[in-house]
Amino acid sequence: MADRARVTLETDSEEAQWTLITEYAMDAVYDLPELPACDRAFYLPGGSTTNVWLDIRGDVEAIVEQETSRWDDLVSEGLATGWHVEQYPLEAMPGEYEALFGKQGADLWDQLLALSSRLSRSVEEEFAELPAPVDEYPDEESPARIGWWALLHALTEQMGYSLDDEFDAHLEGMRTNIENMARVDGAERANRRLDDLEEELDNLREQIDTGPPSEE
Repeated sequence: MADRARVTLETDSEEAQWTLITEYAMDAVYDLPELPACDRAFYLPGGSTTNVWLDIRGDVEAIVEQETSRWDDLVSEGLATGWHVEQYPLEAMPGEYEALFGKQGADLWDQLLALSSRLSRSVEEEFAELPAPVDEYPDEESPARIGWWALLHALTEQMGYSLDDEFDAHLEGMRTNIENMARVDGAERANRRLDDLEEELDNLREQIDTGPPSEE
C-alpha cells in the first residue's frame, strides 16, 4: 500500500490552472484531511506545466477510491481536462526533497506545504487582487513601501521569531530564489538580480552609516 501519491489535475491554460486552484484545490487541502484515510494534503502549481499537483499522504488507495468521482466531476465540469495518480512508498520521497533536506527536513517541507496551502485560501478570501510584492501604492508619497513582503514580516514577528531569525530566513530564501532563477531563467538573469542586490545593500549600508535624517 502506498503512503504518498501525487494527483496531477490537468488544465490547458494558466487561467484554467488558477481557476482550478481557487475553485477546488484550496478547499481540497481542508476537506481531504477530514477523511479517516488522509493524513495530509497540499497543492502546488504544476512546475513548467499548467497542471495542478495535489499531493496526498495516508492510505492512498482509500483516498483515491473516495475521490475518483470528484476528480471525474472536475473534468465533466470543465475545470480540468484530465487527471492521473502517481503513487510511491513512504520511503521514496518525490523529487529531490529528501536529497536536499534529509529525511526529517523533507517531512517538515511536507508539513510547511500543507500549512501554506491552507493559508492560501485565507489570502484568496482577503484580497480581490493580490498586493504587489513590494509597493502596492507607488504613486502615494510615503517614507516606507507596503506590499506582500509585509505579510511575511508580520507573520514572522507574530510567531515570536527575532530580527536575527528573520534575517537568516530571508537570506536562505534569497539564496534559494537566486539558485532557482539561474536554473529556470539562466545565469545571466540571476547575475543581474545579484547586481541589483549588491546595489541595494551598498545603499543600505550608506543609509545605516549616515543615520536617519535629522528633523528640522
